[in-house]
Amino acid sequence: MNIIDVRSRVMGGNSKRNTSNVRHIVRHHSATAGGDVFAFERHWRSLGWNTGGYHEVILPNGDVQLCYNDNVVTNGVLGHNNIAYHICLVGNGSFTPAQERSFEIRARAAMGRFNLQVANVVGHGELTPTACPGTDMNVIRRRVADTSTNNTPPTTNPTPPPPTNSSGGQSLDQLAREVINGRWGNNPERARRLTAAGHNADQVQRRVNEILSGQVSTPPKQSPPPVVQTSNIEVLAREVIQGRWGNNPQRAERLRTAGHDPIAVQNRVNQILRG
Repeated sequence: MNIIDVRSRVMGGNSKRNTSNVRHIVRHHSATAGGDVFAFERHWRSLGWNTGGYHEVILPNGDVQLCYNDNVVTNGVLGHNNIAYHICLVGNGSFTPAQERSFEIRARAAMGRFNLQVANVVGHGELTPTACPGTDMNVIRRRVADTSTNNTPPTTNPTPPPPTNSSGGQSLDQLAREVINGRWGNNPERARRLTAAGHNADQVQRRVNEILSGQVSTPPKQSPPPVVQTSNIEVLAREVIQGRWGNNPQRAERLRTAGHDPIAVQNRVNQILRG
C-alpha cells in the first residue's frame, strides 16, 4: 500500500474543525468503475462544492490518495461532516482484496488518531438513507477488529476462480464438483460469484443437488421476475440496488421482458448511488 499525498493539489479545504469532535470513520464507495479524487472533483465542482467529499480515496490497486488533513471538514455525509472522517473506495460495491486490506489498515489508523472504537466505523448508509457503501458493514467491522488480517488477503468480495464454461454437461459437472469441494464458498456469496463469472448459479446448484442425492431431477420452472408498475422508477431502482434483478446484461433483459425501460431504471440507480 502506497500513500499518495495530494493534499496540496485538491480543491478547497478551508473549512476547519476541532478533531476531538470526530465520532465516525465513514466508509463510502465512488459508484464508478474507476477514477480518482481528481476525476471526482469534476463532479463536485458541478454541484457547486468548494471542498471535496473524502479525506482519503483508496484506488483499485490498494494505493491511498491522502486528500485532506484530519481537521478539514469535507462533504461526505450531509449533516454529519463536522464529526466524520471519510474514506472512499473506488468501485460500486465490489472491491479488490488490495482495497479491502488498505481500508482495514487506514480505518485502524484513524481509530488510533481519533481515539475511536470499531463500532465508530460506519457506512454512509448507516448515517443517512443510501445504498453507499454497497457493503455489509458488520463484516467490515469484524475485519477491522481482527488485527491478524493485516498481512492476510480479505475474504470479502473475493476474486472468483477462473470461469468454467457451464454450457456443456462435463463442464457443468466440473463446476458442481468445485462447489461441493468448497472452491466457490457458501450461499448467497457463492451464487453471486458464479453469476459474476458468467455461470447459471441455479443450474449449477441443481447439478450439485443431483450429485449429492444420486438422482437426476427435472429442473424446476423458473418464476418470472416480479412485475412492478413501469411508472414507479424509484421502486425499480431500489430493487436493482438490492440485487433483486441480477446483474447486467441479464438485468436489462429481465427488466425489458417485464415491460420496463432498463435505461430509465439505470439512470435512476445512478442518481441514487451518486446521492
